[in-house]
Amino acid sequence: MAPPEMDAATKAMFDILVKNMTELKTANKTHADRMEQLTTKLALSRDSKLRFKVIEPVKYSLDSTIKLQDYFVTFERFCSAQYGNANKNAWSAALGKFLEGDISEEYTGLEGGSMPWEDLKTTLAARFADTAQRTNKFLNLFNNLDQDSDESLLNLSMKVERIAKPAYPTFNQLNLDVLIKNKFLAVVPEDVFDKLNIALLDKDLAAVPFEKIVSLAEKVQKTTPKTVIVEIAKADSAVSIESDPVENVQ
Repeated sequence: MAPPEMDAATKAMFDILVKNMTELKTANKTHADRMEQLTTKLALSRDSKLRFKVIEPVKYSLDSTIKLQDYFVTFERFCSAQYGNANKNAWSAALGKFLEGDISEEYTGLEGGSMPWEDLKTTLAARFADTAQRTNKFLNLFNNLDQDSDESLLNLSMKVERIAKPAYPTFNQLNLDVLIKNKFLAVVPEDVFDKLNIALLDKDLAAVPFEKIVSLAEKVQKTTPKTVIVEIAKADSAVSIESDPVENVQ
């Protein structure tokens, strides 16, 4: 059975609806095509003004916590994203504003901005290789530091301070002070450490001056119980001489 025929008004409304749907589909397709073209253009064109901002690396100095060669890797990634890889020698001129201290002065003296990039990297790495080796040398000394025989606690404390500074050149003074105190406590004799541990109980180590810790260690060492051997008629008797306990540091 054939469907009933639409009256003129209904047919007119149906025709308008079909036309609107067709126009909407066309508009949506056009919009989708334009978005696809824009996305492709942004992906393929490095000259587009609509580009993401590249985050600059932090400035580098010889006191930085990362090695120079590792910094070069980070810097090259930045340059590749910011300037492209067509002319890597142009990266040399960009490096200048990211250097500080002695390495910045060396860069200026070399006229590093006009050097080929690979030559500049090689030259700077060679010039400052001794600095890195020196730091590693002191770091090794610090890690293996111990009290020598007949070495006083005062001399031990000065040795810890002397080696700590070049071993950790990037530490600020507060962190360096805590490092020195911890190292000193780690290398004093065990009996001295035990009494220091009691004397410094509930104390904020960062707030106690290092000089006071050293002074207290010397006092503890002097009052540590000693054993004296007394020979009486071929018989050895051990006499223990006890000292008064050390009071907590104030």
